Amino acid sequence: MGNSLQHQAKALPPRPDQPDHLRTAINYAGHRRVTGWNSGLGAFTQAFDSDDLDASALMLPIVGFLPPHDPRVQSTVLAIATQLTDRNGLVRR
Repeated sequence: MGNSLQHQAKALPPRPDQPDHLRTAINYAGHRRVTGWNSGLGAFTQAFDSDDLDASALMLPIVGFLPPHDPRVQSTVLAIATQLTDRNGLVRR
């Protein structure tokens, strides 16, 4: 795991005063940043340690998981556009 991924996984540490569900979400988000990325595909995938693309990854910048300018987000969008988009421009899930 590269230093930048380790840093990002720790970027939002849970605070003791946060509700349990929020601490769980923050811990999950940090885990997703580390294990949801498939460097071989150059994209976030459908599940941890998966090789399957999923159009739901297009939601990552929309929900604020990562900024739109993050290279992994841009690479994921490109992978989905090239591998999951049909000739009519529709995105398969």
